[in-house]
Amino acid sequence: MSATNEQVYKLLNRPVLEGFREGEVFNHQKLLSSYLCEWAKHNGFKGDARLKSIMSIKTFFSVIESGALFKDSVFQGNTHGDFSHFIQWVLITNWNNENPHKPQLKTPPPTLYQWIGKKKSPLYWENTFESPSISSLYKPAQRDFRHVEVLHQYLLSRECKFPVLHQLTSGRAAKGERALINGQINEFTLVPFNP
Repeated sequence: MSATNEQVYKLLNRPVLEGFREGEVFNHQKLLSSYLCEWAKHNGFKGDARLKSIMSIKTFFSVIESGALFKDSVFQGNTHGDFSHFIQWVLITNWNNENPHKPQLKTPPPTLYQWIGKKKSPLYWENTFESPSISSLYKPAQRDFRHVEVLHQYLLSRECKFPVLHQLTSGRAAKGERALINGQINEFTLVPFNP
């Protein structure tokens, strides 16, 4: 490899975040959660929540009805990220707001999110954000980010077009799967945004 090619290779493979090493836990000092909370507040969501245990359906949908996007620490790991659903709503909202004079959705995403919570039906959430059914009319050719696992695997992959997001997600996943604490249920914190 020539000196120039070697320099380009090193530059392209250099971590964007100082101290990041692929496959290792990365101390990110709340960079991702701070950014996501600011983004949510700016885009009309009502707060942020931290799910700390398995939730009953009623409690889970109460969190959504409150308008708070959530960190799902219970399922953090290699197949489901703790911010996967939060990032799904970032993608939905950004897509909806691409043309502010002609939004894609008839209902603003924060209102739609709260509506799903008010319905308290797993059908709406699971068919849209967990594992959309095979019979769905919408069939993208690749990377169906409605499947939380597909989104998370993309963020963990070197194909991810967002290097900082890749590094933060990879560093979090390297912590490993979370274990339930004493089998508790319905443990969460919710912090409303100030108006």
